[in-house]
Amino acid sequence: MSTTTATTEIQIGDKVRSFDFPGRDLTGERACYVEGIVVAIAPRPRPCMDGIERYHIRITARVFGGIRKEPREILAEYRRGLALPPVNGTRQYLGNPTDGVEKIDPDAETPVAETFEGFPIGDLSAAFDAVKDPADWRAPIRARIAVADYAITAAAIEFYTATPTRTRATAADGTVEISSIGYRRGPAGDH
Repeated sequence: MSTTTATTEIQIGDKVRSFDFPGRDLTGERACYVEGIVVAIAPRPRPCMDGIERYHIRITARVFGGIRKEPREILAEYRRGLALPPVNGTRQYLGNPTDGVEKIDPDAETPVAETFEGFPIGDLSAAFDAVKDPADWRAPIRARIAVADYAITAAAIEFYTATPTRTRATAADGTVEISSIGYRRGPAGDH
């Protein structure tokens, strides 16, 4: 059973664990959860808008029935690799508040792989910071980058926006233009 307590003070950028069911088992057949990074806190995007504030969690690990799932299985189960549980404290249909998402201490040992597409999350953050709109990270992205940085930049954009990238031909100076519709216009966006 998990010893971490749920909190309503979860912020964008926090590492979290979201449980599928009321129990908080981390091992055994009752262990059913996702772990990941909160990339937004907003209602569910169209066409399934319900008006409920939700954590948009970019999944880095999935455990179901005590079995760790492979990345391809995660993408098959979760559209674009995102989980969208309601924000802690949201009233459920029977009146009880939700509390199924807990913040994970970033310094604690965890069995979660801290990578996406083979790149460490910290490196993805730096790559995304280099191409995002500094005034609005949810905005469309268009940037010219070194060809050598393409793979990590494309992975960073997908990780933080849940959208694919497009590229234009390589320039003579060894750069390529990379673009994305951005988080807001993507499947997880706050449309």
